[in-house]
Amino acid sequence: MFKKERQQKIADELHRKKSVTVQELAQNLYVSEATIRRDLIDLEKSGVLSRSHGGAFLPQGGAVESPGMIREKQNVQKKRVIAGLVSDFLRPETTVFIDSSSSAGAVIPYLISAGPVSVITNGIRNCLKLTQQGAVKVYICPGTVSGYSDAALGTDAVEYISGFYADLCIISCSGISLTRGVTEASRDQAHIKRKMLENSATRILLCDSSKFGRDCMGAVCGFDRLDYILTDTVPNTDIAEAARDAGCEIIWPGMN
Repeated sequence: MFKKERQQKIADELHRKKSVTVQELAQNLYVSEATIRRDLIDLEKSGVLSRSHGGAFLPQGGAVESPGMIREKQNVQKKRVIAGLVSDFLRPETTVFIDSSSSAGAVIPYLISAGPVSVITNGIRNCLKLTQQGAVKVYICPGTVSGYSDAALGTDAVEYISGFYADLCIISCSGISLTRGVTEASRDQAHIKRKMLENSATRILLCDSSKFGRDCMGAVCGFDRLDYILTDTVPNTDIAEAARDAGCEIIWPGMN
């Protein structure tokens, strides 16, 4: 088994169980405990996990951005449901900002089906999906690439986005609450998303129900900077009222 494949299996197991031991990984993957320890060191450097005595665990908290390989496996069905709601906003010849999130990645099949569109993104993985799946004109941000979140970040990325104006902005978040609005675990990601929102005519937030009531470190925006929030179920009443008062509409499947 190649190193990359083995480390992906470790990440998958960690996503499933939240914590693992060196001994059980060595037994399951048929390698030495020394090999597993080296893998855990590599994965910790990449931000995939945190090591503990004798094993590793999945980082939690509002100041830690989850790795791309983890995020892509979380709440998959919810993301698909929310992505389906985006189709009502898509038209041919539309220019769209999408961020590097797996939630935005779930929208890509609908972007391609909408006809010829132009997409600006800071997401390496989302860029590859767009170019591999359809005839979409894709603009990818330069910047400092975060290997585990598959995103171009930093001042170069923000400056690049500043040179575009989009018909539609589609972003996700790490948390949304009544007190702090929309937040991100990464301040760099938050900066990118603020600029995308600023330079867009219609602004959409994709937010599955697991993120409601959660506060993270990086401030993105208040409800007044959004036109729509798309989610998978009936939202919290307080948040729904705050969004409505700010002129933002929340949409979920089956709403009246």
